[in-house]
Amino acid sequence: MSTAKQRLLQSIPFLLWIGALVWRRKSEAIAGNPRLLRKRQVNQRTRESLGRLEQLADENLALEFYTELAELLRQQLGLRLDIPAEGITADVVDGPLGQAKIEPGTRDTLRRLFTASDAASYAASQSTAELRASLGDLEQVIHKLN
Repeated sequence: MSTAKQRLLQSIPFLLWIGALVWRRKSEAIAGNPRLLRKRQVNQRTRESLGRLEQLADENLALEFYTELAELLRQQLGLRLDIPAEGITADVVDGPLGQAKIEPGTRDTLRRLFTASDAASYAASQSTAELRASLGDLEQVIHKLN
């Protein structure tokens, strides 16, 4: 075996050790930063929920769609406003914290989405096009909040 190949093979354990060390330090940094950990969790949940929302819109399952949408909105707003997601409603959007951290156009869209979500719990007769429009509004809001 040539000397170059031997050196390459000998360096593999060292490179793996360096990679493990970097990964461990990164994991420790995330664990020590609750805000960063929450952001990662919300981003993961957002990716999963957007896929589920598309599926629910295609199947025209309005009640399930708006339940998922409202939960995702609460998660995003909780992250943005740095408050617990539980119990967030449209009132938070117009409160002092919402007015300070969310621009007016985004607040209008958030209000509209919360209203549609509330209305769906009483009369879940939305068309697929209306669900798709709400999904588009949601994606726009998520982009603006981030």
